[in-house]
Order: sequence, then structure tokens, then C-alpha cells
Amino acid sequence: MHLKLYRAARQGNWDIAEKIYNKNENALIEHSITERGETALHIAASAGQTDFVRKLIGRMSKAAIRAQDKLGNTAFCYATTSGKVELAQEMLREDKGLAAIRGRHEMLPIFIAALLGRKKMVTYLYGETSDKILTDDDRINLLVTLIDNDIYDVALSMVKKHTDFLATARDRNGERALDALARKNFAHQAPSGTWTKRFNLLCCGADQKSNPRPTDAYELLQFLSKVPLYKDSTTLREVLFTAAEHGNLDLLTTLIRLHPDLVFEINKKNYSIFHIAVLHRHEDVFKLIYEIGSSISLVAAFKDRKKNNLLHLAGKLSPQNKLDTIPGAALQLQHELLWFEEVKKVVKKSYVEAKNKENRTPEEIFLEEHKELLEKGAQWMRDTADSCMLVATLIATVVFAAVFTVPGGNNQDGNPMFLHKAQFQVFAIAEAISLIFSVSAVLTFLSILTSRHALYDFLHSLPKKLAHGLGMLFISVVAMMVAYIAAIFIIFKNGLLRIAIPIAVISVFPVVLFISHQSGLLRAVFRSTYKSTHRFQPNKPTLFYAGDSGKATKKKRCSLCF
Repeated sequence: MHLKLYRAARQGNWDIAEKIYNKNENALIEHSITERGETALHIAASAGQTDFVRKLIGRMSKAAIRAQDKLGNTAFCYATTSGKVELAQEMLREDKGLAAIRGRHEMLPIFIAALLGRKKMVTYLYGETSDKILTDDDRINLLVTLIDNDIYDVALSMVKKHTDFLATARDRNGERALDALARKNFAHQAPSGTWTKRFNLLCCGADQKSNPRPTDAYELLQFLSKVPLYKDSTTLREVLFTAAEHGNLDLLTTLIRLHPDLVFEINKKNYSIFHIAVLHRHEDVFKLIYEIGSSISLVAAFKDRKKNNLLHLAGKLSPQNKLDTIPGAALQLQHELLWFEEVKKVVKKSYVEAKNKENRTPEEIFLEEHKELLEKGAQWMRDTADSCMLVATLIATVVFAAVFTVPGGNNQDGNPMFLHKAQFQVFAIAEAISLIFSVSAVLTFLSILTSRHALYDFLHSLPKKLAHGLGMLFISVVAMMVAYIAAIFIIFKNGLLRIAIPIAVISVFPVVLFISHQSGLLRAVFRSTYKSTHRFQPNKPTLFYAGDSGKATKKKRCSLCF
């Protein structure tokens, strides 16, 4: 290995490289400098050194630019991995044929870029790659890879150009384009640069339901779903249940609008899309059950082969990836209880106490599956309340003592010296607010500590107490710092504002620090406690177009019943 040249290429240091080339009469330009057969061009391209590559290819032959290393990759293949479009442009300006030279495993440069999710690079290469060099296998493999990496604009262009083939073709793993789309959840793919959505995420967290659909992705979904080639019911069922498992509401509603009977389909385990939604805790998918009218009782009556009804499934523990989105074991348990209670409203009363083949009721399954979470939730609630009560007690102690040591002292009548000053009035009001709210917070946290922490206490009682306690603690902290700042302005009243103002500004820091560290918990508690009551409220009807719902539902209901 020529280590010095390797470093120069990696760092983009053309001056050093040029000296080496001149010294060796350009002998090293077209020769490999690593054990893997890489030239300096391979190294510089993989490092994204555009200027270095531009100067280097100007001194290389066409054959050298196209040279492959021992893995079979050209320098252009590595350039696509860098994601730098200007680098690819420089190389293609020198040799247009580079985009058609396959690398390792016979992968075209555009496929390599797609595999790594380099969206800008893929968009550029799509216009530079001749359609003639793409085989049918190339097209479907590339299309599925594009969808997997959320590069929907190029995927849409490909599908529109080769609809008949790409709509139903399968890639090397046996997947179709619609299968890949079914695994997506467009609700989690808000477009970047939308400050309103970022604000909503900051204020409302991950539960915000007004997420927009990516335009290209939704258009691709609509386009594929309307392709008349999807007439095989087995194909549609596969896509339907994959979409339900991944919470892809857009694909589900699109398919059901086109094929209303799909809403009643069941898979090999005798699960409908609503059973799958409960198992995987997809709220938006489950809420579609409220749009099928009187057929709710029919769908909710389905049992699997172990005689588990919908409520038995709700009694199972949520997937770990769902629980991980909720901070604190207590709030996770509340989330589980909310699901269980919501499903209980849907199933018929006899199913609440119904037993499965293992002779267990839904509630017994819930208790067994959530036993460990209940213990962790109780401990988390105690630890949180204990820590917060300590802080609230300290604030109450400090504020109470400050009442008897007012700034400026008292006059001979025992009245505060600055009783009629605006700063003193602010101080007095802030002290009172801080004392009242800190004491109230102490009592609230005490009630949490003395609670019996029974299962259903975590549904509403304990989360509400924690929300109230944290809210009052925040108010008491802010009020205490306001009182402190007011006291500073009272003490430094006569021409010493240059001292008071910096101190006041610095005094805000503890409040900001406290809020920044604890606001996440406060937001999560308030969202879980108060927004949870609206979590399962039916959305604006989306499943059927006006006038379609009743007709489609009635027809399928009859075929199922008789």
C-alpha cells in the first residue's frame, strides 16, 4: 500500500498527491494502491473528495476511470455511496458510461445509492441511467429498494413508466411493490421543513395525529391500489394484513374503499384487521371499527383457534417497541388499561368473562401478562412522587422562611420598609403563590405515596394526581424565582440596576434548567392523562365513501351469516 498517497486521496490533499505523481512520472495514477485493488480514484471517490477527483480524472485514461477493484466496484460505485451529487456529475461529465457499469453482485450504481438511501443521488442517477440497460429484475429490485428507503418520487416515476410489469412483479425476496408499501406507516413520515408540524410534535409529542401524508408516497399508493391487475383475493389479503400489522392506515383505507368486503376478511389465525390492530396496538387502525356500523358485533365476535376473543388479545402485553415510546412504567400500564377498557366496549358482554382453551378469561390474561409491569409501575410512581415531594418540601421551607425575612427589613411599627413599592408587591404575591402551590404539591405527592397502587388506580387516579402534583411543582418553582428576582431589585434599587439586571438574568437559568429536564415528563403525564380520553374517539369517516358503507356492509354480513 502506498500509505502517503492513500492519506492524500482520503483527505483530498491534491498538492501532496500531485508531488507524488510528478515524482513517479504519473506511474501511480492508474495503479492500485491498496490490497483490495483500489486506485487513488476509488479512495477519493469513496471519501467524497470532489475537487481531488476532478483534478485526478483529468490526468487518467478512460479505461483507468472505469477500472474495478477486487470486489468488482468502480470508483463511480463508491462515489454514489458518498451521496455527493456534484461528485457524480464530475465523473459522468468525463465518462457517461460509468452509470451503466455494474459493481459487486452485479449492482448498478443507482441501486447502490438506493440501497443506502441516498435520495438526491438516486434522483440524479435515474435521469442519467439509460432505461435500456435495466433488466426486469433490475427494475423490480430497484423499485422495492426505493420504497424501503422512502424514495417515493423515483419509485412513482418507475411505476408510471412500467405499470403492467412493476405493479405485480416480485423481487428476489418474493415481494411486490405493494407489499413493500404495506410495511410503511406514512403517519410517521412528516415532510421536513414544516415548522407547524414540528411545533405540534414539540407540544403534543409522538401521539399527534394530524400527521401529513408524504405526497409522492400517497400518490404511489393510490396508483398501485387502482391497478386492475390486483384481482386475486389472496394477493389482496396478504397486502391487507401486512398493512394492518404495520399500522399503514392509508393503504388499508385505500384498499377497503376499492374492495369493501376486505374489511371482513380473516387470516389463517382467524384474525381480522382489527384483531391485528389490537395485538400490535395500532389505534388508528382499530378506530376504523367504528365506521362499519352494526357489523361491529360481527367482527368483534371472531375468535382464533385457541378461542381467544378480541378482549383476550387486548389482555396481552403490548409489543416492546410500542411500550418504549411511553416514558415510565406507570404510564405504560395506563396505556395498556386504556386499550383493554376500549376493547371491552366493543365486544359483547359475555366475552368479558369468556374463557379460552386454556380456561383463562381476558382479565386473567391481562393480570398475568402485566404483573411485572404493575410492580414496575408502582415503584416508578413511588420514586417519582418521592423525588418531587422532596423538591416541593425544600421550596416550601425556603419560601416560608423568606416571609419572615423580607428584603429591606421592617420599620419601627413592624411593617416592611418597602411595603408600597411595586417590587415588594410582586415579591409578596410570588411568595404566596410559591408557598401555596409547593405545599399543595407536597400533599398531592403524599397521597400518591400512601395509595394502595391497585391495578385500576393507574387508569385515572394516580396519573391525574401525578399531573396535578407536577403542575403545581412547576408553578411553585417559577413563582419562587420571580420572588427572588423581585427581592434583588428591591435590594439594588438606588442606581445599582447594572448589578440587579445581570443577577436577574442569571436567576432565570435554574428555572430554564429545571423545565428543560422535567418538561418531557410533565408533557407525557398531561398528554397521557388528559389526551387519553380522546385517544379512541372515531375520526372523521374515511373508510367508505358516502353512501357506500351501508350497502357494502350489509352484503358481506349476509354472506357471512348464511
